[in-house]
Amino acid sequence: MTETTARPMSDHEQAGEIVRRARRIAIVAHAGQKDRAGLCYIDHPRRVATALGHMGWRDEVIAVAWLHDVVEDTPVTLGVLGWLGMPQVVLDAVAAITHHRGETNRTYWERVRENPLALTVKLADIADNTRPKRLALLNEETRVRLIAKYTRAVAALSEPTEGES
Repeated sequence: MTETTARPMSDHEQAGEIVRRARRIAIVAHAGQKDRAGLCYIDHPRRVATALGHMGWRDEVIAVAWLHDVVEDTPVTLGVLGWLGMPQVVLDAVAAITHHRGETNRTYWERVRENPLALTVKLADIADNTRPKRLALLNEETRVRLIAKYTRAVAALSEPTEGES
């Protein structure tokens, strides 16, 4: 065994590995998926993760950005993400940001608001989904529906949680 293989990873190297692992998982999980405009779906989590990285968010937030739609839109489960090495803080945020079938928006928004990482990623997700360049690719009916949906979401996500004034 050489000295380089025996050396444990530094905290910085471990943090960087979380993002690399999350990116790989998302790329594989979303392979072949298209968005509403017919573009490669993976470009959406890539933009969200990149935007949060440019804002200086820590690696756990960026990992959640890469994974924010994986559990909801692919066969990958939280258990698989844990098995693949995602830390509990990332798993908790991905669980919070995953919208469940039959769940009310109010219940969903309350859960997202309670997890700071999920809330940060969800707001960045909405910002990406409402970019004028992206909306211009959609038909008018879809564009109007999504603008109304995301306007309601931002308002609900901005409400104070219990105990806040």
